[in-house]
Amino acid sequence: MPSFNLVNTEWLPCLLLPSALDRNSGIAVDSIATTQQFSLKQVLLHASQIRELIGESPPMTIALHRLLLAVLHRCLNGPRDSKEWAHMWRSQTWDIERPTAYLTRWSERFDLFHEQFPFYQTAALDVGRGGTVAQLYFKESATLFDHALDDDPPPLSQAAVARFLITFQSFDVGGIKTAERDKDFAKASPLVQSAIGLVKGQNLFETLMLNLHKYNAEDSEPFEFAPDKDLPAWERSEATKPVDRYPDGYVDLLTWQSRRIRLQPEVDQNGQVVVKRAVMMKGYQFPDSFQRYNKELMVPFRKILKAKANESPWFAVGFNEDKALWRDSLALFQSVAEKQSRPRMLDWLHDLANERAINRATILPIDFFGFAVDRAKPLFWRHERLILPLAYLDNPELLTTLGEALTVAEAVAEALRDSLKALARLLLSPQMDEPNGRKPDERKDVTPLADGFPSLSHYWSRLELPFKHLMLALPQENQAADGSTYIYDEKALYEWANTLDKAAKESFQQAVNSLSGSARDLKASAKAEGYFNQRMGKIRKEYAYLFSSEKTAGGEA
Repeated sequence: MPSFNLVNTEWLPCLLLPSALDRNSGIAVDSIATTQQFSLKQVLLHASQIRELIGESPPMTIALHRLLLAVLHRCLNGPRDSKEWAHMWRSQTWDIERPTAYLTRWSERFDLFHEQFPFYQTAALDVGRGGTVAQLYFKESATLFDHALDDDPPPLSQAAVARFLITFQSFDVGGIKTAERDKDFAKASPLVQSAIGLVKGQNLFETLMLNLHKYNAEDSEPFEFAPDKDLPAWERSEATKPVDRYPDGYVDLLTWQSRRIRLQPEVDQNGQVVVKRAVMMKGYQFPDSFQRYNKELMVPFRKILKAKANESPWFAVGFNEDKALWRDSLALFQSVAEKQSRPRMLDWLHDLANERAINRATILPIDFFGFAVDRAKPLFWRHERLILPLAYLDNPELLTTLGEALTVAEAVAEALRDSLKALARLLLSPQMDEPNGRKPDERKDVTPLADGFPSLSHYWSRLELPFKHLMLALPQENQAADGSTYIYDEKALYEWANTLDKAAKESFQQAVNSLSGSARDLKASAKAEGYFNQRMGKIRKEYAYLFSSEKTAGGEA
């Protein structure tokens, strides 16, 4: 039986910082950032010399980071409090002896092909009943999964199959897996349909630290757990079973085995060990009563006002193919009791800022990764980056102001959408306003024609960069008597409102310019433009405090 040990064998794709240390000799290699594969041990020992860890897809990138976080929690048995966290942060390293000792102790459990405890797999499965590894991997294409290759997929190298294996446990779609007795229907893996946030630092060490939550059973952090039971998958002696159970703790959740898998290695014509076949079956499932929102730290949640009796009232905020994630910024950065919950990792960053472990003026990128499906059909994956000034985490007024900026953006979009429908009606029935004029069918004719104009997508595409600029410019710290008051940059709000106005006008004009220019089209355009201007006038009046240019940052002009 071959051996591929993740502790000592290179398999994690990393982008190195300029002048990073050579992984073997410790000598600086070059001044240009390069990508190399590293072993688990190398990544942890040289994390400060690695810019970032990058997978073949957004789901893989976040799945690999979560694995590293689980390893760190076990290596460090913490961090137990903000003081311990701050010490590591200032040192820009972990105590080398601790990860080295831990990985040495559990090294054999990280072997992909260990006979008794193959990593992230179930040894007892009959590999003779397995299919191909086509289910393990997907690529970014119109269909994501290339089913034409199901019967004869390209073989996966040992390093590649390790990465896909970890991703599969977190992101497999639901459906019928390899049948045992009758049917083996599995729920989707835990992270499907979720936008998973990862706060980014200047190097991999900082990224892992910024996502390394307090882990202390005595304080029930990050939630109540028994330290002797919260074990990662590789420390568990009991094989994964197709049963419902609750996670034993946060480390268990990070390494959740939603599938029973057994890889079948073989030697190719070049003498290399590869994997083309594998058994994949239903594994652990969360009970219907399990509420993930108060356990999962990296995902925002919203509450359903009228949830069904058999479903959790809280659902994960995910990606929408037609809506950029930044438009949900309030749900991402603000918690509202019984309504929405930001990723709990941000609460920990807020605590660290309060304890002065990190500077409250810090501005951090936060990446969101996700994989959307429709039942068992994969739709798309996505990776979006937002900028997070930590000032937003503890200032409700600042978030309220940001929310108002998003509200007016949606109001302008609605005005543009309704104006496009008005244009569509007039194009379909020029005499609709006259006596006995025929009104077109809204559902069959008006909506399809209005949706055919690319104006709305053009409008939203023009706003992403200005919104990120607004997030950076909006908080203006003022050293008031209590040292905590923020004066909001009203000039930035005016610039945002002006951007909305300009983007909407350009987007509506884009629809007009796409017409033939006939007398009929010109007449319809003129009437629809009048309606558009009327709607925009109402918005300017309703949000006059945003559209007024008489104010500048910090007060009256």
